[in-house]
Amino acid sequence: MWHTQNRQLSLKGACAPITPAKKKKGCENFMKEKITEIHIRVSESEKKKLQRNAKKSHLSLSAYMRKVGLKQKIISVPDKNFYEIYLDICKVRNNISNVSVEDIEKCLEVIEKKFLDIYYSKNNGDDDDGSN
Repeated sequence: MWHTQNRQLSLKGACAPITPAKKKKGCENFMKEKITEIHIRVSESEKKKLQRNAKKSHLSLSAYMRKVGLKQKIISVPDKNFYEIYLDICKVRNNISNVSVEDIEKCLEVIEKKFLDIYYSKNNGDDDDGSN
């Protein structure tokens, strides 16, 4: 909840939550078909990067590697902090006619700070390729 000058911006009427996609029909026997193994050699840092990317996509390492190898689209799941910011934006939008411009500006400053905190925590100079 946002607290601004004895008023609270609540989740009442907030945006609908984003839900994960449903499983496709006919995928029940998908795992049974995977009986052939492929072994590859990677450096320790490459392995960690692959595992990190798989985790970001909510995939197992095997599923991630299959998608990469087959050039299938990989969708990274946004950080939970982004979802919290999304909810904050919904609160502001849903209460925009009930609060002063000053209160809205305060709320937007908090949202801006959250975005920047996430940005700087993700880009703290430890990229594997040094491109940061």
